Amino acid sequence: MMRYGHVIFYSGRLGYGFIKDTSGEDHHVHINNVKGEAGRSLGSNQPVTFEVGEYQGRPTAKNVKPLTISDIKQLAAEELPLKSKPEQCFNPVIHRGREITA
Repeated sequence: MMRYGHVIFYSGRLGYGFIKDTSGEDHHVHINNVKGEAGRSLGSNQPVTFEVGEYQGRPTAKNVKPLTISDIKQLAAEELPLKSKPEQCFNPVIHRGREITA
C-alpha cells in the first residue's frame, strides 16, 4: 500500500535517512530504496510516496519516490475532493467591524 510522507533527515553521502508518514510514524530509508536519481538529493521536508517494508525488526521505506509540484496538484485533485462548494469554503475577514472580501 502506497503511503505519503515527508523527509525528516536524509544524507546521500551516508546513504540513509528517515521519513515521517502522515500518521506520524518514522521509517528508515536506504539509498537503494529511492527511485531514480533522487537517491542522492532528497531534501528535508520533501514530500514523498513510499511503501512500507521491514528490515531488522523496524519499519523501512521502500520504493521511495519524491513528489513534484505537479504530482501534488494531481493528488490533491484526485484524492481530496471538496466537501462543499468553493464559495462556501471562504471565510470572510472582519476588520474594524467591516467584512473584507477578496
